[in-house]
Parts: sequence; C-alpha cells; structure tokens
Amino acid sequence: MNKHDERNLWATVEEMLTESDRETMNLRPETDPCLWFLRICEGFRAMREQLVALGYDWEYVRGVHEHDPVPEAIELAREVYSGHAAGCCLHVLLDDGNTSDGDAHFCYGVASGREHSVCATLANKLTLMREEQRIAVRRAIYPDAES
Repeated sequence: MNKHDERNLWATVEEMLTESDRETMNLRPETDPCLWFLRICEGFRAMREQLVALGYDWEYVRGVHEHDPVPEAIELAREVYSGHAAGCCLHVLLDDGNTSDGDAHFCYGVASGREHSVCATLANKLTLMREEQRIAVRRAIYPDAES
C-alpha cells in the first residue's frame, strides 16, 4: 500500500468507520473527506493508532487536510496546456466543464490508459478534490467559464 496516496487513505478510513460512527459524527457520504478525517481524529484515537499501524505516516495524514490542492493543480493544468491545446486527457473536464466526480475519474482512467504522466498526476489530484475545487482549476484556465 502506498502510504502517500490520499485515495487509499480515505478508503482505509471509510472502511474503519462503522455505521454507528457515522451516525455519532453526523457524517454523510457527501461530507468533505477532510472534514470526516478531522472529526475522526478528534474523537477516535484508536483509529489514529490503526492508521499508523497500517503504515501511514502520521505527519502526512495530519497534513492532508491542511493542504490546498488547487494551486498545484492549476500549475499542472498549465503544464498540460503547454503541450496540448485542447487539454489532452482532461479535455472533458477542463475544456468542456464536466466537473463531477465521475468526470474526474473518467479523465484519470483516460490519462492512465495513455500513460500520460502529467495528465494522470493532475487527474488523480482532481479525483481527490471537491467539485468546487475542480471548477476553480478550470476557471484558472478559462476565466470566463460558467462552471
């Protein structure tokens, strides 16, 4: 397991949560994963110990919620556009404005299949973001975009 893969981290955390935990913390599927994590850390010390036992670096885990991924994603998007006028593997999301979770995952699949490392890195970051963050990345490329 890659200790520095946020997708694995959130999947591990979600697996650890029981339905009772979700009710106690008033967590819903649409809740921001970072907020989930903060609430979990505040109330569930045992879960922290389990994550560390699974090999996650606690300083990294603590820092996940503090990191704003948008500026880095914007830089990667600019790098994609420097070589591909139409957004390459991320055309559906960046050019067409389809910013849902499913669209981000679709772009990641395309980029991974084509082995475009910059596109895949950006697409992976976009899959971990909230839709509002993906829209912010798109607007940095297309300032007049509606979404």
